[in-house]
Amino acid sequence: AIEAFNQVQSDFYATSAEISRLEQTLQHGEERRNSLDQDLARARRDLDDVNGLLASDEATITGIDIEIRTLQPDFEHHEKMVDTATQALQQAEDQAQVWSREWDGFNHERAEAARLEHAEQVRLEHLSAGISGARARIDRLHAEHRGASTGELEATSNHLRDELLRTEQAHDVLLVKRDSVKSALHEARNRTYHHRDELHELRTELETLRGKESSLSALQDAALRPDQGELRGWLQDLNLDNGSLLAEQLDIDDGWEMAVEMALRVPLSAICHDNSIAQVLNADISALPAVRATFIDRVADVPSTEPPHGMTLLSGKLRSSWPVANLLAGVYTAETVAEATRVVPLLAAHESVITAEGYWLGPDWIQVRGRVEEEPGILQRERVLEELRAHSGSVAAAIEKVHDAVDEAQLEVGNSEEREIDIDLKLQDAARLTTELKTELARQETSLERRRERAATISDEIGSLEKQSLDEESAATAALSSLRDIRAGLAILESKNETMVTSRATIQEQLDQVRLRWREAGESRHEIALKLESHQSSRKSLAVAALRNQQRSQELVGRGTDLEAAIISAAQPQNDLHGQLELALAERVDSENRLAAARQTLETFEHEIRQHNEAKMGAERLVEERRQVLDDARLEERALHVRLQELDTRLGQSDFEIKILLDDLDADANEETWQASLDRIRARIDRLGPINLAAIDEFSQLSERKEYLDRQLGDLTTALDTLEAAIRKIDRETRTRFKETFDKVNVGLQTMFPVLFGGGHAYLELTGEDMLETGVTVMARPPGKRNSTIHLLSGGEKALTALAFVFSLFELNPAPFCLLDEVDAPLDDANVVRLCEMLKSMSQRIQFICVTHNKITMEIAEQLIGVTMQEPGVSRLVSVNMEEAVEMAAAS
Repeated sequence: AIEAFNQVQSDFYATSAEISRLEQTLQHGEERRNSLDQDLARARRDLDDVNGLLASDEATITGIDIEIRTLQPDFEHHEKMVDTATQALQQAEDQAQVWSREWDGFNHERAEAARLEHAEQVRLEHLSAGISGARARIDRLHAEHRGASTGELEATSNHLRDELLRTEQAHDVLLVKRDSVKSALHEARNRTYHHRDELHELRTELETLRGKESSLSALQDAALRPDQGELRGWLQDLNLDNGSLLAEQLDIDDGWEMAVEMALRVPLSAICHDNSIAQVLNADISALPAVRATFIDRVADVPSTEPPHGMTLLSGKLRSSWPVANLLAGVYTAETVAEATRVVPLLAAHESVITAEGYWLGPDWIQVRGRVEEEPGILQRERVLEELRAHSGSVAAAIEKVHDAVDEAQLEVGNSEEREIDIDLKLQDAARLTTELKTELARQETSLERRRERAATISDEIGSLEKQSLDEESAATAALSSLRDIRAGLAILESKNETMVTSRATIQEQLDQVRLRWREAGESRHEIALKLESHQSSRKSLAVAALRNQQRSQELVGRGTDLEAAIISAAQPQNDLHGQLELALAERVDSENRLAAARQTLETFEHEIRQHNEAKMGAERLVEERRQVLDDARLEERALHVRLQELDTRLGQSDFEIKILLDDLDADANEETWQASLDRIRARIDRLGPINLAAIDEFSQLSERKEYLDRQLGDLTTALDTLEAAIRKIDRETRTRFKETFDKVNVGLQTMFPVLFGGGHAYLELTGEDMLETGVTVMARPPGKRNSTIHLLSGGEKALTALAFVFSLFELNPAPFCLLDEVDAPLDDANVVRLCEMLKSMSQRIQFICVTHNKITMEIAEQLIGVTMQEPGVSRLVSVNMEEAVEMAAAS
């Protein structure tokens, strides 16, 4: 049925597709015919437009040809006028070039004469300046020679040697004192280490005793005070909660604790209180606690009985704050078991005898201590606790004593360290003073030697300058005569210059007139040429457009013919397509009928299939439910089987048999009661805490580790104290030196600044209070300025301020030489002169190396070296001897 339905449906779709194709083909044919009609109409309109444009272009071309024939004779006439003007202009320019060459020769001659005049003038000025400088230099050298006395320097050097000797002796005495203080400090530190080790051992012993005491106290509390939460509330209601335990009230002779604990008629956890029995008897019976409790009244007096046969009562072995003989009535003591055996026949029925080892005998019975009871009893444990508390107290007292000894030793160490630091500071001051004295002595000796050498140099230089002055005066006389001759020649050249200037004006006027005529003729010719070129270009464009329109007209005629033929050929296929469409529509109606019948049959079959599938799913769900129930039953059976095997395994590991356990099991037993009992037992075990069998070894290892760390901590603490003391000492010295240096540099800046600026003032200012973290600000105010910051100064003023600061540093700590790289570049001549005077005054103590391009700075140099580059990338040094240069200039 499905295959038949698919076949019918396929035939229906094929018929529908054919109908769609035919309809689209018919629609496309109609659209094609309409498009051809529109193209034919458009082609006819374009043909009419092209014919109109073609007629208009032919008329315009005829008018342009007439205009070109009219302009051609005018263009030829103006061309001849331009040629004539060009020849005249060339002649005028040739005449101007002749005059220009004569003028260049004249200017060269006059410039050479002026150059010679300037050279002679400069040479004469240089010679005059050299003569004046030599005479001034000779006067200064004479004055310097007279003031170069060495007596004061020699006296200062001798005084510095004596002071240096005394300082070195004081330094040696301080070294001896420091060695003595270091020895005492070492001994004090050794005592400190010894007391610290002893203190550590005592603290370790105290911790061990407290650990044992804590463990025994926990066991004692577990034995005497089990879970008594309910009992404690009941006691509070009866006002008996402040009573003490019996074990805490007994003082037993050494060795008899076990015997007393066995023979007591009441437990050691019994509560002792005044009139407690009456209060308990009067209490509400329904409010009694679930645990058992024992109470003892503390009575003031109990009648005593004399023991028979000379035996000793066990109550005589213990003491308490009230009589407790009733608790041990009829119990006697024996030193040995043999003695106890001999006494037994003499005992009454209610009497018994007991030994310290735990053998308790009556007339017809005996009780001995079992192996389980070999552990210390409650009373023995209480005695051990008291001994531990007493021992802990003595150890704590010893710790306090040793701690005081440690503090005393540390105080002595601190005092020794302070004395050592004080001596070190004095040593540093002595060493610094020694260094300063040696430096000052060396400087004084150097100055003395330099002054002696300077005196000899001055004498040689005075003789050389006198000879130089005579030579320069002769050269100046010759230069003055040559300068007069050159100036006479310059006067003749000035008169010739006026004649040539007049000639140049005439020639220039003629040249301007010729150039004007040539320019007017060229402009007229250019206008006519532009008109001709415009007409010719327009005619070419119109000719091209006419040819293009003719071609367009022919194309449009052919296009119209083709469109008419296409319209006729497209009309015939449309009729055939209409017939095919009608046949296809009839076939589609038949296919629709057959498709509806096949779809009805298919829906019937699908309904039946759905019913069968629903029945199948219901059966499968029922089977799945049955299978789930079966699986759950199997899992429960398996779990019970596993639990049974586990219980059998546990019983097999124990000494019990299942049959015997079932027979002995109480009929009223239930799981809840047994679980509660098990929880109480577990709680008692948990209160004791876990048993760590390796605790002793771990304690030993941790104790050794702690001792090592304590020693390391002591060493680090000592090193830290020493380091902090050194840091404080360095900080003090740094602050002192910084303040001294700052004051000296500030004084030097205040002195140098007015010299360089010719007035004004400058000073240094600290930006903070702490000498170790503060900054330094330079405050400078040149003459006539009220600036608030150095950034408001000009470039030259900033440069001079920086030089004043640098020179003040050199005054504080002079260097052998100072390199200045173009420091005079931003300065004017007045400031350069003041800078040069400063350099000359300081050059007696410091050798300056100056890189400069300023002539004024070069004049004060004693040695001048130039750097030149004759080849690209290759520099060469040129030494200049000023005296030889002056002589060479005079000779030329």
